[in-house]
Amino acid sequence: MKMLALDLGSSFTKSALLVDGDVQQERKLPAPEPLSKDGDFYEIDAEVYYQQILSLIAAYLNTGDIQGILFSTQMHGYVLTDTSIKPRTPYISWQDQMGTKYLPLLREKLTDADVYPSGVPLKGNLALCSLLARLAEGKVALNGMLFHTLGGYMIARLTGNHICHISNAAPTGLADIQKSCWNQDLLERSGLFSLCMPKIVDEIEPVGSYRGVAVYPDIGDQQVSAYGAELQMEHSLHVNIGTAGLLGALCKEFIVNHCESRPWLEKGCYLRTVTGLPGGRHVQKLRNQYDEIDDKVWPMLTQKPDTKAISCYLKMADIYFNAAKKMAFPIRELCYSGGCVLKNPALRSTLENKFNLLGDKHTKTAEIWSGMIKLVRKIEKERYSG
Repeated sequence: MKMLALDLGSSFTKSALLVDGDVQQERKLPAPEPLSKDGDFYEIDAEVYYQQILSLIAAYLNTGDIQGILFSTQMHGYVLTDTSIKPRTPYISWQDQMGTKYLPLLREKLTDADVYPSGVPLKGNLALCSLLARLAEGKVALNGMLFHTLGGYMIARLTGNHICHISNAAPTGLADIQKSCWNQDLLERSGLFSLCMPKIVDEIEPVGSYRGVAVYPDIGDQQVSAYGAELQMEHSLHVNIGTAGLLGALCKEFIVNHCESRPWLEKGCYLRTVTGLPGGRHVQKLRNQYDEIDDKVWPMLTQKPDTKAISCYLKMADIYFNAAKKMAFPIRELCYSGGCVLKNPALRSTLENKFNLLGDKHTKTAEIWSGMIKLVRKIEKERYSG
């Protein structure tokens, strides 16, 4: 089976052909730049983003015999369009700060309990909070507008179908993940009832086609990378450190008090998650403290760190170790994903020492393609069994 995989990350947009478990013709482009780097906004021209995706897809379609297009995407962000799928807002990223700025005011009418069905607490980077902040400043209109997750917007442009996967619906704060639907009570209470919300799907089945090729739903990048790590239930800790950092672990219980519960790709469990942890941006700040050029600094930071770097990694390890206590079970294995930690053996070593989990028996790594390949195998299995 030959599938085209697209990963819409915060720093890079990546693509590859997945052929019988092999990754071929990998490409990587910098993610589109935000329209402005000043103030609280983090917005990207949605049309520019789509054209980048379209150009990547075009580069592969001439290879022939592609049986599907898979999406893994950064979460929390959204785009509003009209009914013809023309963007009426930029893509508003999870890195946008407008929701955080307005969070104290939003808490006067909304509580953690209101967003509990989504498996997340009320926090600034939810699409819910970002939208309400923009409404308060008169920056968006809702009547007749279609709401899209980032991957859902790409799918709508490619197929004409208004749809998104539950893994991307949940971190908007607007979904009910146990029922796999939108939280209509919250949409009413928050004044977002006039938005046209996409259909939520929770299976990995085609949702449309583009130039005769099946298009599959948008899966949250955390779930994809964790899927590739093959986590063991209440045993493995998924340490995902890219632009930002987060922890995940498979659990059967749905809880939203000291951590989040996110949808999983198999029935009967959730991806217990802790967010807001230091990531690539923190390591970049460390790098900026040195005068040497990159080809000298990075080997030192990642292979033979000096006292300054060791101090930074020890602080990060302490934060991750304390965050892991929220999982409420013994950690027996660390599973790494994300460029910041995969490319930094010194950071991994510091984490392993802190968790007292040393050696290959207790650690493993998984790139995003590992999860995408496993998704392809899941598709093949279900197609065969069907």
